[in-house]
Amino acid sequence: MILPWGLKAQLNQSFKYQTNPPLLHSFVVLKSDSELQVMGEVTFFKEDMLQYRAEYALTNDEAGNTVFSAGVIPESQIVQREQLGTYGYTLDLSAYVKEATFLFISFIHKETNETYTIYRNLNGIDTCPFYFERQFIPHQYPYLRNNDRLKIRALDKRMAPIWVYGYKSQFPQADPPMLITKAQANIPVDTVFTLLVNDTFIPPFEGIFIFKPDSAASTGRSLLVTNPFYPDVKLQEKVREPLVYITTKEEWEELNQGTDIKLQLDKFWLALLPNQERAKSTIKAFYQNVSLANELFTTYKEGWKTDMGMIYIIYGAPTKVLNYGTKEEWIYLSEENNSVLSFTFVHAPTLFSASAYSLIREKKYKNSWYPTIDLWRKGRK
Repeated sequence: MILPWGLKAQLNQSFKYQTNPPLLHSFVVLKSDSELQVMGEVTFFKEDMLQYRAEYALTNDEAGNTVFSAGVIPESQIVQREQLGTYGYTLDLSAYVKEATFLFISFIHKETNETYTIYRNLNGIDTCPFYFERQFIPHQYPYLRNNDRLKIRALDKRMAPIWVYGYKSQFPQADPPMLITKAQANIPVDTVFTLLVNDTFIPPFEGIFIFKPDSAASTGRSLLVTNPFYPDVKLQEKVREPLVYITTKEEWEELNQGTDIKLQLDKFWLALLPNQERAKSTIKAFYQNVSLANELFTTYKEGWKTDMGMIYIIYGAPTKVLNYGTKEEWIYLSEENNSVLSFTFVHAPTLFSASAYSLIREKKYKNSWYPTIDLWRKGRK
């Protein structure tokens, strides 16, 4: 293997969050007591897949202290999708189902050895023996547009009915990084039903849905069902919501008055930025960050509402991303004033999502938060 697995935590994974990433890489893990299969998908934007080789490693922890199995994913198992630059692959790792805890997948350039790696804890709540399929391809996203349909697929075609729990509740957006977040109240379930393998999931409403192999299971998969335009922000009420991060209390109250949302939005932006060209470029940049936050950080709520989404919208893509398994550190380096700003997120799985992260909040962030907000408000971000 090319990768120094014992130094895994030092790998910079900022490529995952770039505005124009070199590739997008995700995978679904199917796990039962006796089977472990991986169904992955990767899209290359800058180079052809043929320039890379794909490797995997199964380890006992995120540092890779013990490697149970490692090898190259054969090119014969990598299939090109109809979408340009997108490839799918399948790995059968059933022989290591009990020992392995972490799975690493890497794409390594054959000439330069430039490496892109993502990994997953195989004991997570989103690791189970069934998955979702859309148009004959595994569904890799934590969200589903309300006009889409998914098939339920599983390792065992005779699997017992899958229990589905639906919640209509709207979860609040993240608090600023210097404020202590309040504990989340208990959320009542709005619907419960079952689906069989090969059934089609038709969302009965927008909200978060938890799928479990049985009613007592602690593991399962979750899907946020949302509007047909997601992760883009096109509905007027959705355009207004993320502005809560850059408005004063008075401005926010005024934005929510009246029924003409477009009029209120135009009034807000033009009051901040009378220069129309600067206003247009600022609005475009702001909502590009919102859409990317939705795409990258959706959990049981829209990506822009999460801690990671909030930081991404306000500060942009981090310069460095260091992942230590149970926490992720974002580092922002400024060449302009030679400053370093870092945010640490800890893995905080909930009933609604295994992939949720929570920001470690500190009062010191007040010193950078308000000046950065002010840059947005002046059209200089």
